[in-house]
Amino acid sequence: MYRGAGEDADNFDKEIRLTAPNGTWTQAETIAAGDFTGADRDDLIVRWSDGELTLYPDVDEKGFHGEVQVKKPNRLWTHATILGAGDYTENHYPDDFLVRWSGGEVSMYPDADETGLNREITLVYPPA
Repeated sequence: MYRGAGEDADNFDKEIRLTAPNGTWTQAETIAAGDFTGADRDDLIVRWSDGELTLYPDVDEKGFHGEVQVKKPNRLWTHATILGAGDYTENHYPDDFLVRWSGGEVSMYPDADETGLNREITLVYPPA
């Protein structure tokens, strides 16, 4: 994590290692930050190479504060790339995230939280 990055992308205050180097994080395929737990702190959502989706709540300079398995390892989610997270719905909270599927489809998962993805909204359908 880089703290203190302002408008100047070359001006990072400090690099903070959230975990000791190990082979686990080489399996992280895509990562996005949002506030999925409602604590007004940034959470990370990670899609792993085996299709598992994991939520890390309240990540800060002290590291990780728990881990929630949102999706068990599964073949379907190995085809998903998390594009980003933010506030895309009427609840005005950054708890939604976008996924691009390998077939060209784009989905939004609004109001995702530690209990699950809740629902999928297809934004772009795959080519016919």
